Amino acid sequence: MIKNTLKLLTATALLTSLAACSSTIDRKSAFFETDGENLRKTSASIEIKEIKKGESANISIDGKEYKLATVAGGGFDNKTDSEADKIVKLANLFSKNKGNADVNLWSVEVTDNVNKDKTYGGFIISGNETKKMPTKDSATYTGNLTSVSNDRTGYKFANTKAVSVTFNATVDFEKNKLSTTLGKTTLGGSFDVTNQKIDSNGFGFSVTSDNSLNNELNFKESVKGDINGLFYGDNADVMAGVGILENTNKLGIVTIFAEKQ
Repeated sequence: MIKNTLKLLTATALLTSLAACSSTIDRKSAFFETDGENLRKTSASIEIKEIKKGESANISIDGKEYKLATVAGGGFDNKTDSEADKIVKLANLFSKNKGNADVNLWSVEVTDNVNKDKTYGGFIISGNETKKMPTKDSATYTGNLTSVSNDRTGYKFANTKAVSVTFNATVDFEKNKLSTTLGKTTLGGSFDVTNQKIDSNGFGFSVTSDNSLNNELNFKESVKGDINGLFYGDNADVMAGVGILENTNKLGIVTIFAEKQ
């Protein structure tokens, strides 16, 4: 199930709403859904409206808001709401507050109370977005890119494998240019990076798993997709983003987190 993937990310402590800089690109969340037989990208709109740590949280799903109560471990859910048509669980996987960024990575699991087999799962990033981007000089960022890919068919996630590689980026604020390099896994696999761009306080690039990573994960074909994110903090102190990768048989979510050096 989707929660198995979320548990995997939590257990291994892997790093890593709608963006103000673009109305067509989601730079804060990535989700998929299952109907008990097939895994696919979801068309549902899931957004954190408000979080009061230690108290409550409000989540919007397709325009309908759900109020969640705090639970042990710093998360939230609405299990006590007997009239809710969906049970929503929100768990904090990662927090960082460099430069007042207050970046948090949240796992979200939504179960439909009417159709128990229909489940949404994924991640949302919250934080203080950079309101005024630097316009001079350059900066380097270092962090991690993490990807989890799953079989598209079947209710349970089969052969789930998490991949984490180092992420290094140089941002030229004056020229609005992004240059990204990714490290390799212990077995030598990685992702090829293309289409790098800076857009206001957002960034984006495309990745494709290389042949070494495909062999490592027994992929018959490369997984590929776009990663989009935002800068957070008073002086663009943190880069954080999400994306969905896929091929014919696999579907996965990738998260990224990097700090300014």
